[in-house]
Amino acid sequence: MSNILQNERDKEIKNAYTLMKNAKPDAYEQARIHYYTLKEGQGWLRTEKERLITTEIDPFLNQLNDEFKDLMNSISQPSSSNNTNEIGDEAETRYLKKKLMQEKDKVSIHNRLLVLGSNNNTIVNTSWLPFIFDILIAILGISIVYLLASGKYSKILNIFKPTQIQSNI
Repeated sequence: MSNILQNERDKEIKNAYTLMKNAKPDAYEQARIHYYTLKEGQGWLRTEKERLITTEIDPFLNQLNDEFKDLMNSISQPSSSNNTNEIGDEAETRYLKKKLMQEKDKVSIHNRLLVLGSNNNTIVNTSWLPFIFDILIAILGISIVYLLASGKYSKILNIFKPTQIQSNI
């Protein structure tokens, strides 16, 4: 029995590998995650994220942090040049600060997407409202079909018609 399960698992891994190799660039990453998760298990995804963080994001963040510290040091040290240069330096510093903050925002967005990307398959729709509406619509539909089939529909409509009052004047 376990041999059959192992053969099925191997076949599934082989299919996932083929899908990964033949995937288009936009679907490659998802196919790659699927293949390695099947092959290595769920712990692989965590290790892969940690590897990405240490190899790609951490050096970038360290570089940005160093640039930010250098910028802050240059701002805090008084300049001995004239006022014209100070105004230019301040404008340049503000521009560099703005660029640095944009880069930090990009990195934080990328980190958040990595965190949210792992939860795509585990999100469960817990809303009961659509289910309740479906049941109510089904009951309403069944009752209308019943009323039409039994002939009681016209009797119900007659209740809502205004009656004429005859006057003997």
